[in-house]
Amino acid sequence: MRRKARSLAVAVAVGVSAGAASGVPEEPDLDLGPATPRALQLLAELGPDGRQELLKRGFLMLGADQHDMHIALVLFERPKEYVNQLLVQTWRQQEYRPELKRLEPIESTPEGSLDEYQIRVMFVNITYRMRYVVDREHSRITWALDPEFENDLKDVEGFWELHEIDAGRTLARFGTRVDVGPAVPGFIQDFATQKNVPQTVDRARRWVDSGGTWRH
Repeated sequence: MRRKARSLAVAVAVGVSAGAASGVPEEPDLDLGPATPRALQLLAELGPDGRQELLKRGFLMLGADQHDMHIALVLFERPKEYVNQLLVQTWRQQEYRPELKRLEPIESTPEGSLDEYQIRVMFVNITYRMRYVVDREHSRITWALDPEFENDLKDVEGFWELHEIDAGRTLARFGTRVDVGPAVPGFIQDFATQKNVPQTVDRARRWVDSGGTWRH
């Protein structure tokens, strides 16, 4: 009885159909367990089709927001703290990002890290430094270009925010914004956003779910 009550509460929270009396098929039980209110809100905003796509693929691109930040939701089959522990190891990104030709850790502290990257797109080499800030209290990781370095990109920023679904699963919200600037060919802007972001999100999911053993 207690489980049925919890399932009903979850169903109402995510907008699941109340039953066959309306003539609309019920959405399959998502078995969300003790999901956080924020996780429930994010899932509710997707609607039934979006939730099923997320469950099927493990991630879902939501498009760009008003700040031109490309947003995605990612479903990790790992506990929230485990996901966080892997994502903060920014120096390991070469394990799942094939576009990186070089990644050099500059500094690392409990509060974040600074890494230097080199990517190569269509015979064009791009070098930049990214500073990461880790907010463990709110399970959030943010990044931006190091303003003290002569970056080949004009502006890059982004975030991961993690929300518990249950003891073994995590719903993550990902966002990134890239502006390559006028000195870089336009096709690299397309690569950095439209083409590369979905692949990077999915590869990060595979890498984390594998415990950091999966390679691109």
